[in-house]
Amino acid sequence: MAFNSLEEAMWRHVVSAEPAGDLAEAIGMLSTVLGFGKDAVARKYLSLACNRRVPSLDLSALFAGATA
Repeated sequence: MAFNSLEEAMWRHVVSAEPAGDLAEAIGMLSTVLGFGKDAVARKYLSLACNRRVPSLDLSALFAGATA
């Protein structure tokens, strides 16, 4: 969510500040940097999530009293 907020703010800034002739290159650089950051966060999350054992959920209370 933080990256999405940052991306939205940066897009607004770049579009308002850059001359039309430089806009494509600026947006390309912005997208590259933010894409790299999002990828790094996702890879770290997955590496941490894969090393953690999560117990199964006990859903019996959810279905208690449910009739077939």
